[in-house]
Amino acid sequence: MQLFPDLVKLLKTYYEVRPSDDWLFINKDGRYYRESKTIVDYHLKPLLKEINVEYKTLYATRRSYASVMSFGGENLEDIQKVMGHSKGSKITEKHYIDPRILKLEHDKLNAQKQQDIFNMMIEVENESSQSKSA
Repeated sequence: MQLFPDLVKLLKTYYEVRPSDDWLFINKDGRYYRESKTIVDYHLKPLLKEINVEYKTLYATRRSYASVMSFGGENLEDIQKVMGHSKGSKITEKHYIDPRILKLEHDKLNAQKQQDIFNMMIEVENESSQSKSA
């Protein structure tokens, strides 16, 4: 996965000044978050809302990532490493890689193209009819 250079710098800076050697993100009391739901509800969702990005569950995000990377030609072992799965694990392919994710998006794009062509044909026909009646 490619990270933006500025994000890499920010993560490195945070790592150097992180308040805990055991946990990357801790709460205001200096303890780790017991549930990811807290991080999602109080930090991730507000951030996504602020930058106008629709929230998707962690599972949906991971599944989309695995599917897109897999069908984009990424090595399965590299995908498993990023996702924290064991090398050769069947979990990645069974539960995360789904070819329908890309097919649905492709189908939407094709439908939009067909609609655009149809609308263009209707406009041409309407213009032709109007010029004949004038």
